[in-house]
Amino acid sequence: MSTLTVRIFGLVPDGLGHGLAGIPCTLTLPTLRQQVQAVVAGGPLLVQQVSQQKRDYLMQIAPHLDVAGRRIGAVLTFANISELTRAEAHRIEAEERFRLFMDRSPAIAWIKDVDGRHIYLSRTFEQRFGVWLEDWRGKTDAELGTTSAANTLWRADREALAAGLPVEREGETLDPDGRIRIWHSINIPFCDAVGRSYVGGIGIDMTERRRAEDTLCRNEQRMVLAQDAAHAGIWEWGLDADGNYPKRSSRCPPRAVLGPRTGKR
Repeated sequence: MSTLTVRIFGLVPDGLGHGLAGIPCTLTLPTLRQQVQAVVAGGPLLVQQVSQQKRDYLMQIAPHLDVAGRRIGAVLTFANISELTRAEAHRIEAEERFRLFMDRSPAIAWIKDVDGRHIYLSRTFEQRFGVWLEDWRGKTDAELGTTSAANTLWRADREALAAGLPVEREGETLDPDGRIRIWHSINIPFCDAVGRSYVGGIGIDMTERRRAEDTLCRNEQRMVLAQDAAHAGIWEWGLDADGNYPKRSSRCPPRAVLGPRTGKR
């Protein structure tokens, strides 16, 4: 009789030779007797996870055979798997925190294995492209016949995997309705605890920002052209150098100088 048996069953040597129902037992397993009887009667080996006294065990009930191969009893084994179940619980909690965080991010996010098979899509990704992780899991973009946006992001994924370093880039894609979208993506290669390679990425839609910048740039260019046509200009006074300078846009390509520096007043 092992020490673990004594602890989890509460058995003592005096209990040997008695029926299961007649032995005091600290286990709260109301169906244990029926499970043992079922195995002895010819049922299959039983493996079940049970929890007792704030510990988790993997219980196995196997038939005990005599020399003739007849079932004459059952062998019960209990393996303490408490550390494993706690580690699994921590892993699930960490994954849930990650999922909640990413699902509330306005950025799209994804993870693929080294062969380009999808293993994670954020909810924002799903909503943005009208797809679902369960439909994409384990499949490549080629197998899915994915969109222009996904293909553009996968090219950056391959670059990151080949370089072994994060890749940051900006590119244009087409929405299903034909509209151009501008994405800023960061693609990050990484390995898990056993050395398997993956690539994850985050994509931010920069379309509206770029459109606003382009609009501002065009307006400033129109103002410069109007000043050129009117032979007028706007100057800024630089306090550090005590001089005035023509005001030019820093967002737009430089055009002809509006006029010479006037120097000190």
